[in-house]
Order: sequence, then C-alpha cells, then structure tokens
Amino acid sequence: MKNEGANPTWSHKDRAMSAATTKAAESGAATVVAPSSGNAGLAAAAYAARAGLRAVVPTYGPLPPAFQALLEHFGAILVAADGFEGRSAMTRIGIDELGWYPVTFTDPRVGGNPYGNAGYKSLAYELARDLGDDLAAVVVPTSRADLMSGIARGFEELAAAGLIARRPAMVAAEASTGAAFSAALALDDPAEQDLVTVERQESAAFSIGSDSAHWQGLWALRTSGGWAVAVDEPVYLAEQVRLGRETGLAVEAAAAVAVAAAREVAQRAGGVVVAVSTSIAVKDPAVMAAARPAPVQLPADAGALAAHVEQVAAR
Repeated sequence: MKNEGANPTWSHKDRAMSAATTKAAESGAATVVAPSSGNAGLAAAAYAARAGLRAVVPTYGPLPPAFQALLEHFGAILVAADGFEGRSAMTRIGIDELGWYPVTFTDPRVGGNPYGNAGYKSLAYELARDLGDDLAAVVVPTSRADLMSGIARGFEELAAAGLIARRPAMVAAEASTGAAFSAALALDDPAEQDLVTVERQESAAFSIGSDSAHWQGLWALRTSGGWAVAVDEPVYLAEQVRLGRETGLAVEAAAAVAVAAAREVAQRAGGVVVAVSTSIAVKDPAVMAAARPAPVQLPADAGALAAHVEQVAAR
C-alpha cells in the first residue's frame, strides 16, 4: 500500500496542490480558488499559505467540523454556495471577474488543473524507484481519474525515457454505487465507452465514484492494459476495519475500496500490486460520526480486568 496519508495535509491532494499553487505563484496570481468539500480544499489552503497566497474555498452543504477547523487554521476563506451548480458559478465568477487562479477543477467533466494533475506523476516516480519492473499493477481509488491519469502519465514518461521496461497496469477502484469505469469497460467499442453514464449514489466512500467515465481515466486504462474493479460497501467497510486491527493503518473508506480491489487484482497480475491509500480515517466523516460507548469503568482488580479484556477481544 502506498500511504498518501503520510503527506503534510494527510492526503494525495498535497501532490497536486503543491504543483498547482507553484504555478499560481509563477503566474502572478494573488488568490487561488479551490471548490471543494474535502481533501483538495485543505491541501490548497495549506500550500497557498506556504506560497504567500490567499485561498478561497467555495463549498456547499455542511462541512465536517474537522475540515472546517483545518481550513480556518490554514487561513482559507470559506464561502458557502447553493448546491453544486452554485459552487461552480461562484468559482467561475472568481476566475473570470476577480482574477483568481483555479487550482482544482472548473468543469468536472475534464478533470482538475493540469499542472496539479502533473504533480501526481511523482507518485509513479516513487513506485518505480522502490519496485522497478516488479510492479505489475497500481490500484487507484477513482472518481474523475485525476490521480489515476497523473500516475499513468508518470509511468508513460519513465518508460519513454528507458527508466522502466514496462508500464504497470492501472486499475480503477470504484465503489459499486458509482462504478462508471466498470460499466464502460464492459463494452467493447471505445466510442460507446466514452458515452457511458451511470446513476451515482451516495456511499461511505463519498470521495470517489462518478456518473460518467471521464476520458483521461479511459486513456490511462487503455494505454496501460488496465481495467476497473467495483467493490460493494460491506466489503470495503470490512477492509477498513481489518486494516486498522491487523496492520495499524487508519485509512478512509475510499482507500479501503482500493485495498479490497487490490486483493482481486493480485489474483491476475503477474507481480507486485500496489493499492494507493488516498487519506486517513480521521478525515472520514462516517468514521468520526460513529457512535461509540464510553469506556467501562473497572475496579483495580486483576480478575475483573482480565475478564473484561477477554470479553471485548472476543467481540
């Protein structure tokens, strides 16, 4: 597993926002705008602060308290919009009329800031450095495929430079409630794949899934010989729990989708399979909102303590 939760704001978005805010500063912008309800906004705010830029984060709906607190900690200016369309309109006004630099997407159909997406190539460089030609497949939690296509471009460049002998297969890991790439690749005709749409439903893996298979993702899958795997919610939530209890890793639900998918991929890939863990569990609203009982108060007695520990461990 490639643990992107070890990055400065605890997600893969740090790679993109580092590159995008660097380009914003180079262009002379004073303000970056990052429409987001999660990791992208946090990373944009942090890297804007580091670059001496103002960050505006349009959002809609209630933000998880931890996200709002961190955005304010990084000095971001939060503005609430009326739904997704309102957020998009607000972002467009900031770009067209106020001169703000967009570090994330303005139109989700074509993906994020291209300089930001190029930042994801660094993940390919690190995997190639560590695993070389033993690497057979990289399994990536996928929505609009910014991350997957950026990694794929990194491997494409490494292969063109003769630094790796083969490109690993890219695999789109999707929640089954929004598995557009799985639906697209079930068709043989690329022209039909490009037009596939599905009805994306809300799920615990809230940050992935899409109603259409975006072209950049299809490009990454086609050119690397990759495929897509759809994972049901009970499976990836069980994986999320297992990772914590058996490996000491706390990953968000979307990352658990990739790990669960990687178990299936490992059965057909001839070499090392890497799952990309996009962020940590403490940034996962479902994990933070789960009701938990208060610790049981016990007397300082060895028998009572041992009995309680065994009882809880058995559950």
